[in-house]
Amino acid sequence: MAKEFVLEPSETEIRSSLCTRISLSSQNGHLVLTNKRLLFCGSSGLLTLLLGPIMQLLPFMKTSKRIITEIMLSDITGIEQKKHGLAQKIVVSYGSSKESFAFTKKEIEGWVAAIEELSK
Repeated sequence: MAKEFVLEPSETEIRSSLCTRISLSSQNGHLVLTNKRLLFCGSSGLLTLLLGPIMQLLPFMKTSKRIITEIMLSDITGIEQKKHGLAQKIVVSYGSSKESFAFTKKEIEGWVAAIEELSK
C-alpha cells in the first residue's frame, strides 16, 4: 500500500505546485518541497492513464496525498531546468537516479532556487 504524505515532526512545507512526473508513463500530481524532502504525490497510474490531462482539473487530484516519489534533500546531487515542449521541466539527480517534473511556465518559477538552497 502506498505511503500517505504527512509532515514529520520539525518538518515544514515550503511550497507545492501541480506538475507532471515524466517517466515511462507520465503521471499528474503535485510536487511538494519541505525543509527535509522533495515529494511527488498523485493518484494511481491507472487513473492517470485513463483520464490523462483531465486529472489536473479534478478537485481530488489537487489534494492527493499518496507518495509516488520521495527524495531526501540531503541525497540531491544536482538540479537543472530544461525546456519540455511548450512547458518547462526540472530534472533532479540523486544517487544514481534522476526524476523529471514538468510544469507550466508560471508554476516552475522559483523551484530550482528553492531546492538548491535547501539541499546544500
